[in-house]
Amino acid sequence: MCDTRERYRRQWYQSYDSVSVEVFVKGTKGMPEGKVRTRFEERSLCLEVEDGHEDGPYRLVLALMGEIKPEETKVELLSTKVEMKLVKKEGGVQWSDLEEGQGTAGVARVMADGSSSAEAAAGGKKKK
Repeated sequence: MCDTRERYRRQWYQSYDSVSVEVFVKGTKGMPEGKVRTRFEERSLCLEVEDGHEDGPYRLVLALMGEIKPEETKVELLSTKVEMKLVKKEGGVQWSDLEEGQGTAGVARVMADGSSSAEAAAGGKKKK
């Protein structure tokens, strides 16, 4: 089965403790049980939606930038999207991108003064 990630628009955002991934598939809220399947591992997620498309089910497989707690992941099926809230394994860490290999440096710990671990390693806050 091929990865059909481009069929639907998606977006992601994060807080210090979690990452939210939204895939804009209309009508998932009313789909029969089993038509939307998810699988989460520490460094990956898989979403499959049997959407009736002629090319087969929609499938999204992502290698994540950081680690998550799969057992704490929440999935919500809404009328306009599938929303997945992933709990980061290590809180206080900002991911540079959702997917491994897509961003720059990976993850950075945010310090109490607002600086990041990457800045601390470079000798202090970045110049403005």
